Amino acid sequence: MENNLINLEDCTSDELQVLQERITAKRLGAIENQVKELTDGQCKLTVKLDKITNEMTIDYSQQEELRALANKVAVEALEYGSPAYKELSKKTFSTIWKEYKRVMEVNSYRNTAVAKFEKGKDFLKNWEPDRELELMIRGANSQTNFIKKVM
Repeated sequence: MENNLINLEDCTSDELQVLQERITAKRLGAIENQVKELTDGQCKLTVKLDKITNEMTIDYSQQEELRALANKVAVEALEYGSPAYKELSKKTFSTIWKEYKRVMEVNSYRNTAVAKFEKGKDFLKNWEPDRELELMIRGANSQTNFIKKVM
């Protein structure tokens, strides 16, 4: 068995310097490997976090916030208690959620991704009935106004 031990007292300053450089190089190599492992681990965690953020759906309170916002928008469009509200509320709510699902690419507002929650709120805040529904609402409300004027 060969003895790999070096007696440092027998080494010249140049030999000591070479030994020190070798030790430093080995340490740097080990540190570089550790940094690479940590970086790889961080990349994997980032990918997982992105996936969770993009696929995780909103919680119950956020679902209720969207539902309440849709109700508010529908009531404003129909005028609560008006003939249009009585006749067209189901169609209006159906239209709101149909358009929401199309724009947000979900099968239910309850499946809105957390990452798209603000976009969903903005959609509902800015929702307006299409031309056909708007004319139906005006027509339903104007019939009552016409009947009131005639009587």
